[in-house]
Amino acid sequence: MPASLAIQGGTPVRSDPFPSWPVYDERDRERLIQVLESRRWAFEGPFEREFERAFAARHTSRDAVTVTNGTVALLLCLRALGIKPGDEVILPALTWVSTATAVLEANAVPVMVDVDPRTFCIDPSAVAAAVTGRTVAIVPVHLYSCMADMDAIGELARKRGLAVIEDCAHAHGARWGHRGAGSLGHLGSFSFQMSKVMTAGEGGAVVSNDRQLLDRIYSLKNCGRHDASRGTAILGGNHRLTEWQAAILLGQLDRLDSTLLQREAALSRLRELVRLLRGIAVVEDQPRVSQRPFYRLGFHYDKDAAGGIPLPRFIEAVRAEGVPIEPTYPPVYDNPLYHTTHLTWYPNEVRRFHCAVAERVSADGAFMLPHEILLGSDADLDDVAAAFGKVLEHPDEAAGLRSRLKDRAKGLLRTLR
Repeated sequence: MPASLAIQGGTPVRSDPFPSWPVYDERDRERLIQVLESRRWAFEGPFEREFERAFAARHTSRDAVTVTNGTVALLLCLRALGIKPGDEVILPALTWVSTATAVLEANAVPVMVDVDPRTFCIDPSAVAAAVTGRTVAIVPVHLYSCMADMDAIGELARKRGLAVIEDCAHAHGARWGHRGAGSLGHLGSFSFQMSKVMTAGEGGAVVSNDRQLLDRIYSLKNCGRHDASRGTAILGGNHRLTEWQAAILLGQLDRLDSTLLQREAALSRLRELVRLLRGIAVVEDQPRVSQRPFYRLGFHYDKDAAGGIPLPRFIEAVRAEGVPIEPTYPPVYDNPLYHTTHLTWYPNEVRRFHCAVAERVSADGAFMLPHEILLGSDADLDDVAAAFGKVLEHPDEAAGLRSRLKDRAKGLLRTLR
């Protein structure tokens, strides 16, 4: 009997590519030519300041400061808050390693806590249990297509006198109620890395409603420079964005809301297409989130309901059908990038943790769909659902059972001969 699934040699659901990312148009080209001809290629050009103000306004913040990337944005937030060596900073175990890297680079101690199994974001009850006399800050991460519970985090932080740095690397344009991501804590950190919903290839930004903190961020990223309008007397490094990147980011911001609406419409269609498929479900809406993040669309996965297909094999089988779904991040403490023996500058021991929910979600509980697929056509979304359904209809093939049975049969025949 011929194989049905592409992973076993069958015909894939699709061979055509999904929409390309990043997106650009003629206005982006014109802005880049303006930068070229202006000869103002470095920092503090007119496009950079225009972008900072517009980006802050979109995220209901007083102002923004652009920086080189999202990791630096987090690091400068920590430094602006006066984090000292040995101070503890609480963050979720399920996030990209840079959330912890920034804490290590600030010579503080990352304390990783578990996540909410519904949203994959930091669990406020786990945060409360982890607070000690050395805790100075919380870094909630708005992860994939959900936001951290900022009501609970904010209340806890106020009661315990803790700073809150929102990691918004996935949350461009997201809103908690009427407030933009990044405006709910003391500082909000964004990334414009290549895969993000807004990108200039690289880049980052910090938003806040606190003028003093913004002044510190500005001087920290600009070699300590300051004048009457921006900055303060503080030692800083060179973490500046270029005018080229600012020109691109203006275009990215211009189309942000229209693409968010497009992704929302695609999500509604996709939710209906997969609603009756066993073993998978789109993450639920959050009542307090009026605009969800869209870095990756999260799906819950139930191995037993999916016919016993291990999650890694499900992902591999769907990818073979032409749909590039992805696993979640591993827990940070399991990421090999986190375990380096070369932290000669770090005065503390790099601590290990155990977060059961994060480990389960990463191992067999969730997978992600890249945001650019949601900018495709109805036919593209139909193919996504068809690939899911096809794999789920052939659990033995997906799990590799048929191949193993064939190999055993061939081995038996060889022994009989």
